Amino acid sequence: MLGRRILVAPALEENCETRPVRLPEGDWIGFFDGHPYEGGRWITAGCSLAGPPEGMTPVFLRAGANHPLGQ
Repeated sequence: MLGRRILVAPALEENCETRPVRLPEGDWIGFFDGHPYEGGRWITAGCSLAGPPEGMTPVFLRAGANHPLGQ
């Protein structure tokens, strides 16, 4: 967690394509795809250790909060 509004879930293993992520309670939005997620549960997120554009790090923003990233 970066504060209470941003969750970053980097890849932890080589050659991973997905990883489990526990979203805290509340509603969340996928930073890169805008997909809404219900918190308080585990989800499966796509991930990669490769840098962009091939890889991605799952990032989620708390819905309805003012974000320093303009979201």
